[in-house]
Amino acid sequence: MKVVVSILISLLLSAHAALGSTVEEWNTQTDFWPVWVKMKRVIENEDAPDVRIGRRGLVSRVEGEEVILDFGGEGIHRVAISDTDFVEEFDEKVTKDIRNLRGGIVGELIGNKLFLPGVEGRPPTEFTEYFDTRYFLIYYAPIADEQSLVIAQDMERFFAGSAYEFVTSVWMPTDEYMTIRHNVENLDGKLSRRWKAFIPQFAPGYRKYFSHDVPDNEPTLVLIDRNGRIVYRAKVSEDPNLTALTQALSADVKSVHASTGANPS
Repeated sequence: MKVVVSILISLLLSAHAALGSTVEEWNTQTDFWPVWVKMKRVIENEDAPDVRIGRRGLVSRVEGEEVILDFGGEGIHRVAISDTDFVEEFDEKVTKDIRNLRGGIVGELIGNKLFLPGVEGRPPTEFTEYFDTRYFLIYYAPIADEQSLVIAQDMERFFAGSAYEFVTSVWMPTDEYMTIRHNVENLDGKLSRRWKAFIPQFAPGYRKYFSHDVPDNEPTLVLIDRNGRIVYRAKVSEDPNLTALTQALSADVKSVHASTGANPS
């Protein structure tokens, strides 16, 4: 029986390779997203070096037929997927059933860039701590604003119990680096271990990498899956009871389960 199943899987994978992947698959099967892709054309920059052919960009996310890439000093660019080798890399991973690490692209990238604000000494975390994370809830808010902390404390009711253990909440400070550095101790002991926060020196760079287009001074929530696909995005003032967030998460969990058979955890 195992041999028959193995043969069937091989045939299905071969058929997929022959037909190629679809736009829907690029946008939904995020565990097969490549971490890096190469450019097939030049991107001209006004205030930075041009992005040359063959230059690798770090994948932020896919939206439709475009991919958002981080080229470091050459900037963040939204480019057509056809201008990169994304499809070739994606199809190879599907064919060989090579999935991203547990914790996904996001967990691997930010795992050691976060600290525990609810623990004395603010110890940094490791990416292995996010192996069971299916979603990251990114909270964009100024760390120096007392009201931002009140909102974060109120939000903890969302994580009460074990229903959302597969969601990791992360505070992304929107202040300038020096402001974050001087005010990070304001979080000490005031949030539970369910909360993580960006180490000050990493916050500005990762705000650019995520490119979530959120306002600088108004607390905003962005729910992403473990590879960076946006599931929900709204100002806290627009969804104060987190009703829309809860609905979006529930619907996405059901959708992912229906398409892959995978449980949230």
